[in-house]
Amino acid sequence: LKAEMLWPEVEKTLTKALSALKQMRQSEGMVLEVDLLKRFEALRVVSRKISTLALKVPTQYKKSLERRLKNLLASDVEVDRELIAREIAVFADRCDVSEELTRLESHFEQVFSTIDRGGACGRRLDFICQELFREINTTGAKANNAKISELVIDFKAGLEAAREQVQNIE
Repeated sequence: LKAEMLWPEVEKTLTKALSALKQMRQSEGMVLEVDLLKRFEALRVVSRKISTLALKVPTQYKKSLERRLKNLLASDVEVDRELIAREIAVFADRCDVSEELTRLESHFEQVFSTIDRGGACGRRLDFICQELFREINTTGAKANNAKISELVIDFKAGLEAAREQVQNIE
């Protein structure tokens, strides 16, 4: 009987506490959303810098090879131009990261659309982070360029920080 008399006051206090908890979680969620949007946009900028540099890698390799050839030719060594052309083509194919960069951009689109949809998105964002990591890792392995390698390291560090935030989301 005593519990029945206390219930209205307990219910009122409990409802107030749950409402405050819900409001606090919504506020925290909005702060996390803003933070994640900034982090992923920064990663996208790094990805685009890599993209710009990656386009130049085969040309830089060709110039480097031509310089070496000039030095060889100066020493009266015969050079097979077809072999050199094939070497450049193989190198260009091996260091081509355009597919990885295209998939990275697609993953960024998925990140932003997932965040825009709202709701429980933590697991989905965590999965997309794994995919971003795979693509950037492959990019770093194939790039054959010191500046790109440096940017890949920056990307990985930023992605790890974003992923830690993502793990705070339901």
